Amino acid sequence: MKNKSVDINEQKPRKWLLFIFIIIAVIAGGFLVYKTVDIVRNQTSKKSIESYNAYFEKFKGTQGASSTVTLLDRVIDNNKKNENLKIEVVCANIISTNPDSILEMKASIVRKHYYEISFDYNDNKRIKRITINDLGEKVVINDEDKVVDDFFGEVNKKNFNSLFEMTSGLKNGFFVKGLVDNIINSNQKYSEKQIVLTVDNQELKTVDEMKEFRNGINDWTEYDVTLTYDDEGYVCDIAIETIEQE
Repeated sequence: MKNKSVDINEQKPRKWLLFIFIIIAVIAGGFLVYKTVDIVRNQTSKKSIESYNAYFEKFKGTQGASSTVTLLDRVIDNNKKNENLKIEVVCANIISTNPDSILEMKASIVRKHYYEISFDYNDNKRIKRITINDLGEKVVINDEDKVVDDFFGEVNKKNFNSLFEMTSGLKNGFFVKGLVDNIINSNQKYSEKQIVLTVDNQELKTVDEMKEFRNGINDWTEYDVTLTYDDEGYVCDIAIETIEQE
């Protein structure tokens, strides 16, 4: 049987082809790794920017004085720690990234005012500027076309009502004295939300009449306190009925 001879010159092209294929595979693999790393890096960077922005964006829109001050505190802290990521603030006729200047803006915030807060972004979609506009004590809500002042927000409605709701139901005179004090103070402070006080079916129309009733309360006498609410959900009428002792 004859042995089949192989020409050495025929093997050389095959080796070169194999070598070329290996080089192509290495380059392709390296490119895929590079693209994968690049995608991961971009996704990580995007999440980092989103997280960074969210820390401030939660204050976007109409905010009360307390929230506005908190936002400025966050910007001051950011600008002290991140030299390359300073946020410019526009407020109270001041434009600055300097923490001391932002402290001046903070000092200008009025407790009973509302503020409109907006953001501008750089090419990387990171916050670069925050603009704060003073809206004064009243805020116009365009979609409902009504005016809401600083006190009568939803949260403060609960605070307002809680002054009286904690004394609702059957209570002894000690607690009713405190209720009457709260009614007097509230009516003197909030002229828009006067509370009508009725005692044993008789309306007490003046502060003097309320004080006279309060001073005559026996701490151990029991009373039934009933609250009535207006259309906006605020306590508007309080009826106190004396429980006859057996």
